[in-house]
Amino acid sequence: MSSYGHMSEMNRKVKENREKGGSSTERKKSTRLIKGSRDKFNVARRPKRNKIVAYIVTLSVFAGLLLTGFKALQSYNTYELNRPEIDVPELERENFELFMSYGQYDLESGDYEGAKIEFEHALEIYPDSDRALQSLKTANERLNNYQQFDDL
Repeated sequence: MSSYGHMSEMNRKVKENREKGGSSTERKKSTRLIKGSRDKFNVARRPKRNKIVAYIVTLSVFAGLLLTGFKALQSYNTYELNRPEIDVPELERENFELFMSYGQYDLESGDYEGAKIEFEHALEIYPDSDRALQSLKTANERLNNYQQFDDL
């Protein structure tokens, strides 16, 4: 049952209003209740929903989305606080070994300039490394670069 009452009663009232005549605005009001702009048949339309209910539904959906976003942000912050730290000395050691192996390969292949650069990078990581220092001296000797060899 609609808020207008029983359908047949409504249709009867509309017919009465049409027969009475009246002003054009009264006729428009009575036909608007029954006849929609797209409808070909005289069918009573459903009344529009209450705007307050629509606002409440919209507000509750927005609040739910806001709460979900807050929980996601909170869980990310918890992850950031509890995530494991990266072991920097381990990475430095791996990089040192990588520079040393590249330098050794360059030294064996005859690219003494490239070997010198790789050994210098290795010395930046561990300046006290005897192995990197000795390899750099070897690369400088093979380059016949005695000025830098004496400075070391």
